[in-house]
Amino acid sequence: MKFILRLGLALLMLAPLLGTGCNRAQHAKVLVPVQETPAKQYAYASMTRENTNLPLLIKDKNRYLAGRARVRAAWSKVIEAYPADREFTPLAKLNVIEMDAGLDDDRHAPNSRRRDRRAIAQLEELMKEYPEFDFIQAKSMLDMGLLYKRRGEYEDATRLFKFVKDNYTSHTDEHIKELVKISDFYYNQTYTIGK
Repeated sequence: MKFILRLGLALLMLAPLLGTGCNRAQHAKVLVPVQETPAKQYAYASMTRENTNLPLLIKDKNRYLAGRARVRAAWSKVIEAYPADREFTPLAKLNVIEMDAGLDDDRHAPNSRRRDRRAIAQLEELMKEYPEFDFIQAKSMLDMGLLYKRRGEYEDATRLFKFVKDNYTSHTDEHIKELVKISDFYYNQTYTIGK
């Protein structure tokens, strides 16, 4: 009986340490060096994402979460170091919002309506903050459409997909043309709406 009590007590004392071991990668502090310009800081974040190669790390949860924390910290550093920049900081903000919402990787998509609502509000705020940035406008609407689709709010989703498709079709930027193709694909899907 004494052995069982001691074992139980030992497990209770170790439980906080064992519990944090699984989440340590999520909460690890990541130091990102500050680069000389917003362009270089953004390039550093892009390189971090490419070199981390998150899709290959998904089998090892701790490595995946640690890699994800590094990538998010690199995007966040652009925002922190260059808050007044209107070329690269908006793109970094978009990347952070997409990561937090799980739009960057379906396997990390949270099943939380509250998170989806928060992401939609952040995307709307981003659009208001950078009205001159066509890519931010189109990508934010596409992302909101994907979030509404994930929530089962298909009418709102298709409205946004159609808006991107109709309003940016003749845009000359290749990246925006790609967003139009994606929006067109999702707009042309058939959605089954419940009773």
